Amino acid sequence: LLQEIEMANPIIVELSKPDVMSDSSKLLRLLTAVKSQLANNCMDITEVMSPLIKLVASNNAAVKTEVCDLIIHAATKEPDVGLLVVNILNKDVTDPNPTVRSTAITTICSLPGLLSHSNSAIISGLKDSNPGVRVSAVTGAGKVWRHSPEGSHEFGLVNKLYEMLRDTEPSVVTFSLQTLNVILADEGGVKVNKKMVRYFLTKIVNYREKEFCFLIDFLAIPDLEEELRVQVLNVLDPFLDKKDGNIVLSVAKLLTKIVDGNQNLKKSLIERIVPIFSGFMKSSSYREFNPFLIEFLLTLDDDYIEPFKDNYKHFFLKSKDTEKLSTRKIQFLPKLVTEDNSMEILNYLFNLLPQTQKLNSIIFDTAAKISVQEKSCYIHCVNNFELILKADCDRYACDILKNVKVLDLVKNVDLDKEKVAQFAKTMLEYISLESLTPKLISSMLYLLHHFCSQIPSSPYHIEDILGLEKTNWSTVLYSQLLSCSFVVFNEYPPAMQIILGQVFDLILKQNNHELHEKAIIYYNLLHSLR
Repeated sequence: LLQEIEMANPIIVELSKPDVMSDSSKLLRLLTAVKSQLANNCMDITEVMSPLIKLVASNNAAVKTEVCDLIIHAATKEPDVGLLVVNILNKDVTDPNPTVRSTAITTICSLPGLLSHSNSAIISGLKDSNPGVRVSAVTGAGKVWRHSPEGSHEFGLVNKLYEMLRDTEPSVVTFSLQTLNVILADEGGVKVNKKMVRYFLTKIVNYREKEFCFLIDFLAIPDLEEELRVQVLNVLDPFLDKKDGNIVLSVAKLLTKIVDGNQNLKKSLIERIVPIFSGFMKSSSYREFNPFLIEFLLTLDDDYIEPFKDNYKHFFLKSKDTEKLSTRKIQFLPKLVTEDNSMEILNYLFNLLPQTQKLNSIIFDTAAKISVQEKSCYIHCVNNFELILKADCDRYACDILKNVKVLDLVKNVDLDKEKVAQFAKTMLEYISLESLTPKLISSMLYLLHHFCSQIPSSPYHIEDILGLEKTNWSTVLYSQLLSCSFVVFNEYPPAMQIILGQVFDLILKQNNHELHEKAIIYYNLLHSLR
């Protein structure tokens, strides 16, 4: 019966034919189809086990790789499947073809049932003349650790991986570091000491970009002595002149860490990298790279940012900038704001409108942050928010309401009480209730709480909020509604009397002890005011 079920699948029928072994192209197509059916739950791996075991002996490296991938998958249901192919795999470890050797080592190390065979496979692979095979042995050590940590410790795999850090092939070194980082994660990752830093400095100059950028992250060790710190700076300084942005950025990240705490070295580094970074920002050839550069700049302290303030227009948008680059440029502008340029930068942001919905939101957020940071332009920002709101409330109302807390209206109200109160009033008049998310409702309650004395329609706004869907409301939002309603009641008792009763009723219907206690507190406060 089992045979009939298996043979009902045409793929299994084809794989089981005696002559299939001689047609590698057909085999690869069939094995791809098997993977597809497994992914779509149209086949169980156990159905195809028998032909797979036979195909492990294939002389075609590509076929063998595909079959072994499926054998590894099969081991999740049939843990002993490795024992049926172990003799072939052990033989393949010394096969003339490096791809076959790599596949054998990877497969042996991936199968828990072959733990006793994995150490010899790894040792053989680490000594292999082919760097790809050595990489497979390194990653194989990580696979053994994942399914058998104790076996990994018994085999001394960590020490073997540390030895591979002196390999002549950069990819072997980086894979060894990565695997050590995984195995030693609970101990804080791989430990690079000063001796290793000196050694890597002699090798990294010849590394390819990918391996260079990976390795350089490991050179920022704490407590570097002055001599070694200067050595790192001298060796890596020429890489700041590379045209490859990834290399320049990797070096800059390391060097900013290296000079931390040494003002003279830090000053020299700032003078060195600012013109280089400005060159990247001015160029139109680095649109994909510059977002990562700006993200790095956002992590630096003001000493690094100050020199860019004279050239803040380098961060203005260009016509062909990607949305990601435009986003990062706009988000970086608050770092460049001074009293002298704040008004110009604000006007520039407002003149950018309209953009995509995402960029519109970021523009308002950035404008709000700039106005809070530089008070000389605060009321100018508030006035523009109000003008934009009146001009196109359907497009911009939610973005502006989202930023009323960023504007910190309460703290800044003394800059112009009348203007700030008028903005709050206009905001409440123009917002559409249908567009309100819980976050926006919170912003609306913030305005009502603090400016209801200047907004006679406040009770009706509370009433409108009560009529909204509250499925996604948090405890904090319910609490905010209660406190806001109490404040509005104190300003407009007759209009709020029934509405406040509805608020209390809503709060008490929530299955939340904290909210019930707050309702009792406010109820007692009301009685004390009589």
